[in-house]
Amino acid sequence: MSLNLKENEQEAKPVYSKKKHVLIDSDSLIYRACHVGEKVCTEAEVAEDHPLFKELAPDLFTEQKVVLRGMIDGIVNDMETELNTQGATIEAVSLLFTPKKGYCDANGLKLNFRYDLITDFNEEYGEEVPGYKANRKNMKLPEGIPEMYEHCMVMDNMMVSDHSEADDLIVQMKNSDPDKYVISCIDKDIYEGCPGTHYNFNKREWIETSKEEAELFYMRQCMTGDSSDGIKGIYRFGPKAAEKLLPEWEPMEDMWVIVVGMFIEKGYTEEYAVLMYRLVSLNQMNSEGVIELWKPGNW
Repeated sequence: MSLNLKENEQEAKPVYSKKKHVLIDSDSLIYRACHVGEKVCTEAEVAEDHPLFKELAPDLFTEQKVVLRGMIDGIVNDMETELNTQGATIEAVSLLFTPKKGYCDANGLKLNFRYDLITDFNEEYGEEVPGYKANRKNMKLPEGIPEMYEHCMVMDNMMVSDHSEADDLIVQMKNSDPDKYVISCIDKDIYEGCPGTHYNFNKREWIETSKEEAELFYMRQCMTGDSSDGIKGIYRFGPKAAEKLLPEWEPMEDMWVIVVGMFIEKGYTEEYAVLMYRLVSLNQMNSEGVIELWKPGNW
């Protein structure tokens, strides 16, 4: 969907005249940059593969850094081109990352609250819900991830989340000032779960999400789970089943009654349903950046 910042076609001036602050969900960029190759690149190979960068890399890591910079510049240039047509400009760009354990320990930060959330649930209810992202433990990573991560952690425009993922912080910042911040991401958990206008840099398209669409998205996702993060949801309950159960938005309290009813019908508890919602929702960080777990009644 093309970005539309005007009230209607007859308006002489755009509604939004503020300068924009772009928030780029950058965790995926590290992995993309490190997938550039599996061996040391020669100057000829770099020049052939990446002629637009106009820079020769003597080794793989240098090339990866060049690729990362090229991706960031490309995203910002694409966004600025569209924003300029709407009378807006980019004032600042922030790259947001989810900190690793070593970085958290060294800088007094907490790991993503979702890890402890599952551990505490299993201990309290005697369950065996798989750990958050436990499905990634044996995943093979491309060469250069640790070095690229260290490189990103000293960038001037980088930001890291505390007790959360970058996704949570991005949504919190967007919600704090929807007009000022513009999100750039590839994660549907963000662009379908956060009201506002967003840029999908993978598909190079603008997406508009309403408050009602965002609420409906998380109600459905807590049932389907999220396979990429190892969130189980309801066993063998996919997107089509969720859309059939909740075909359109209803007030949150009404949707929750339907959702809990399905969890119970499938042999789960309401406590498990609440856990699933807390695992998928990115709207649990208050204005001070403190995690406040969602609970039924917080409509």
